[in-house]
Amino acid sequence: WQNRRLIFEEQPLEKIVKEFNRYNIRQIKINDVELGNLELSGVFESNDPNSLIEFLRRIRSIKVISNDDQEVTIVLVKDVKKSATFKNNL
Repeated sequence: WQNRRLIFEEQPLEKIVKEFNRYNIRQIKINDVELGNLELSGVFESNDPNSLIEFLRRIRSIKVISNDDQEVTIVLVKDVKKSATFKNNL
């Protein structure tokens, strides 16, 4: 990470979530192995999990459920190809 930013280039969502969870009290959970394999690219604020959460909300096949102030669950709504890559530029 550079300047409190996390930079990912075609990385699985599982790896991205693990990195965010290292830096934040609010934890993100993935409920599906296939969803964890989804490749994403982007630049996000390391101390702001909402930067990732808001990006994920824009992907139709993903639903973000806020369980409370401490936890967010990411749910697969419909099939996503493992090779699909989504990009976010901060």
